[in-house]
Amino acid sequence: MKSKNILYIGDNTGEIVFDKILVEELQSNGCQVTYTVKSSPILNDALMEDATATGMTTLTHVIESGSTTAGTLISQGTDEFIEYLNKADLIISKGQGNLETISEESLNKPVFYLLLSKCNHISKALGIKKFDLILMHDTSFKSYLKQNQCLWV
Repeated sequence: MKSKNILYIGDNTGEIVFDKILVEELQSNGCQVTYTVKSSPILNDALMEDATATGMTTLTHVIESGSTTAGTLISQGTDEFIEYLNKADLIISKGQGNLETISEESLNKPVFYLLLSKCNHISKALGIKKFDLILMHDTSFKSYLKQNQCLWV
């Protein structure tokens, strides 16, 4: 199945310029991408003003998640966020905080995590080195953690 509606859950303010490259590539392959930013900063999270300043808002539809924690809690999502989450047939979840929160959800659709492993716990759980880049499908992530008896999932 080729995904057509992608919800891209953004992460850090500085990384939004790199996210644009991936969004452009996805769009060039016929995908509709909705990009998500935080409604207010938690740490160095990307906000609507960052999306505007980088041109993300002219590239694709940008919405606020509504989540007020590190990562993204679906239970705190705005109505618009929930609407786009429900109609997406693929989720790209960017950043370690989003991995830690989104992986706890049962979304019943493909989720890909894209992040830099910044802590020993994640690195050890996945059998990688600290600061390795990760692109992992949700089912592979949960399967790996269960096989290695990690208590996280």
